[in-house]
Amino acid sequence: GVFVLGVPVEALFFVGNQLIATSHTGKIGVWNAVTKHWQVQDVVPINSYDAAGTFLLLGCNNGSIYYVGERQRPSGRVAAGTGPHGPNWLLFPPQDVQKFPLRMKDNDLLVTELYRDPSEDAVTALSVYLT
Repeated sequence: GVFVLGVPVEALFFVGNQLIATSHTGKIGVWNAVTKHWQVQDVVPINSYDAAGTFLLLGCNNGSIYYVGERQRPSGRVAAGTGPHGPNWLLFPPQDVQKFPLRMKDNDLLVTELYRDPSEDAVTALSVYLT
């Protein structure tokens, strides 16, 4: 079939069993196989991304890192390249999932802001290391 998101798609990922499309314009699309339509979530423009297992991290131009994944958030480390400050290691310990709102309409995926750089430097690179 034809998959039309309505914006340029830079990357496609499988997060769990969901097909995710990302666009530098700041749109995330989740393909709904039942309705055969994209469910779209707006974030800020995307500069970088990395996927591991059942989740995807998006680095954005306002210093935000967005988490896209299933209901459980993994623990691990993320190396984030943010502007002139260079790479920083951010540690994300396991936390109570109830603190993170479900954003997609079908409640299968979680899309939320995980981190925001206080100086709002763009996140230009991400590398995920799971522990």
